Amino acid sequence: MAKALLAIGTRPELIKVAPVIREMEKRGLRGQLIVVNTGQHKELMKNTLRFLGIDADYTLDLMIPGQSLNELTARALVQFQQLIDELQAKNEKPAIFLAQGDTATAFAASVTAFHNKIPFAHIEAGLRTNNLENPFPEEYYRKIISLNTMKHFTPTLSASNNLLKEGINPESIIMAGNTVIDAIEYFQKVQLVDDVSKDLKLPMHYLKQEKNLVLITCHRRENFGANMENIIKSIGELAQENPEYNFVWLRHPNPSVQKSLELSKIGEQSNVAIIDPLDYFDLISIYPFIKILITDSGGLQEEAPSFKIPVIILRETTERMESVQSGFAFLCGANPEKIKSAFQGCILKPVNITHNPYGDGKASNRIADFLQDFLMPEIKIVIQKEGYEALHPKV
Repeated sequence: MAKALLAIGTRPELIKVAPVIREMEKRGLRGQLIVVNTGQHKELMKNTLRFLGIDADYTLDLMIPGQSLNELTARALVQFQQLIDELQAKNEKPAIFLAQGDTATAFAASVTAFHNKIPFAHIEAGLRTNNLENPFPEEYYRKIISLNTMKHFTPTLSASNNLLKEGINPESIIMAGNTVIDAIEYFQKVQLVDDVSKDLKLPMHYLKQEKNLVLITCHRRENFGANMENIIKSIGELAQENPEYNFVWLRHPNPSVQKSLELSKIGEQSNVAIIDPLDYFDLISIYPFIKILITDSGGLQEEAPSFKIPVIILRETTERMESVQSGFAFLCGANPEKIKSAFQGCILKPVNITHNPYGDGKASNRIADFLQDFLMPEIKIVIQKEGYEALHPKV
């Protein structure tokens, strides 16, 4: 029986592949999917795996405190190879290797697939800033990943066009949409059925007011050091100048981020709360309360339009220009004046989000269609051409 090996390592990766795993399970094909958790976000992954009800078939041990990117990549390559060897010894060498996004996990997975002559499929392919330093090292990772990818699942038309400009075979591209939209729609249905939001308890009193909540996240390497200090200064000034707004900063576990926040004392301001990262379900649950999102996270940038939330992007560039072009996201980097100007703009002129540029909630179906056809070629299926591709034709 042909099987697919799916690598996940960070919480965003897990959230985005969960709809694919769920769709394969719904089709009775979970047994043909080997899920390996590299543990790149060990603590963040633990609760999310449990909440999603997903069990990894294999768990690696990549993370060592203070290791360099080279050390992380080396450990990933060695442990992926050990897994491939173990599967091969059981006559279970995967017929295809999949990974999502642009992390060290995805990068090492693609290299391992190439070295072992295993076809590689890339979920959320084609994102580009065309600046190797921003984001670092993700832009380099995804460019390398595309070189040996046999099937590119792109989230948008611009991502597809990026690959075409690089000479990628059009037949290898499936514009699936972004699986995070599938994830959001699933969680919204779960809330509706179980009515769990009524009993939701979060470690912040701001939700009781049900108004003027500003959510902040910041974790990218390019924002460490002086940039982080500028961002913290900007948020502190915004909080002081806008006392009617409550600012909640989700503190990333990265030691550099934690140290900067601790030294700044910003959490001592009366309308600023610094809290640990929320479980994904809790995060989805507070989206309806958020008035403005300030973040350097690509995933949150993709999720925001589903809840009609304007986004202040703490980056100089973005590989998700659709949100900027649609007028609900604003590139500010770590520039205090740009951040404050965008914030005032969001207050004075609320954005009107009428269309989600990141998909229609059926991306996981399209990916599962391909996997079913690839793993079980004797069962012919028709890849759906309606829906997202019809609304967003290739050019």
